[in-house]
Amino acid sequence: ELTVETRLGRLGRTSFTLEHRVTAQASPRGQARLVVTAEDVLVLYDYATQRPRVIPDELVVRLESYEGRPLR
Repeated sequence: ELTVETRLGRLGRTSFTLEHRVTAQASPRGQARLVVTAEDVLVLYDYATQRPRVIPDELVVRLESYEGRPLR
């Protein structure tokens, strides 16, 4: 069985980073272990202006509440 965990790593002005971790539980095939880590950088983008958009303060507050810690 695999467990996938994702958290918000960094929150910038127009982008944020998601950090991922996949772990495998102990099984007859082996001990519990970290399988892989990964990061994604996502940009809030306005297709009409073809420019990055500033992440709204309201969204920052909601993300910080969800993460339980300040992100900026």
